Amino acid sequence: MNHPSDLIDEIVKAQLKPALKELGFKNKSSTFFRQNGDLVEVVSPQKSSWNDAGEAKFTINLGVYWPKVHETLGRPTASSPPKEYDCTLRQRIGHLFDDGKDFWWTVKPDSDIRQIGGDVVEKTRTFALPWLARATKLEEAVTMANTGEAAVFYVMKGDAVAAREVLEKAMAKTKHAKAFLRTLAVKLGLEISQEL
Repeated sequence: MNHPSDLIDEIVKAQLKPALKELGFKNKSSTFFRQNGDLVEVVSPQKSSWNDAGEAKFTINLGVYWPKVHETLGRPTASSPPKEYDCTLRQRIGHLFDDGKDFWWTVKPDSDIRQIGGDVVEKTRTFALPWLARATKLEEAVTMANTGEAAVFYVMKGDAVAAREVLEKAMAKTKHAKAFLRTLAVKLGLEISQEL
């Protein structure tokens, strides 16, 4: 009898890999990546850590690595290709579905892996690829980013006013990140109110 975790590997190898390869993705282990200018788009299947012989689950994580943002924020350079967790912008595929909830495919020893694989490919095309396309555009990326990344994106766009507003708003809300945000503002050439 096939172990469900091995069946996930088979779905990825037999169905997801060829579909992504057609779209210009390469893979290193189970990380699929595609160079897009300076940026790297990442599609990464993730198995649940609770998988066993009776049932295994997996999902798909997405990421886009913006090297200039990492460099500006003083983060270490990611491996090549970057792992999904090293990416500047990250998303799990289920959060892109209509209900916005986390989603994991379930595989059992008797599962129809061709049907599951077909669903994985279809959902990757329908939800993951459009998200990756948006996350590689500066106009969209700035709306998808956390505070530090958003400030860098705004500066990259030439909008210092919006970058300063993002940082000042975050500094007004939290004490913990103030020093980092103030240092980032200086690095970006932004004048931040001394009252914050």
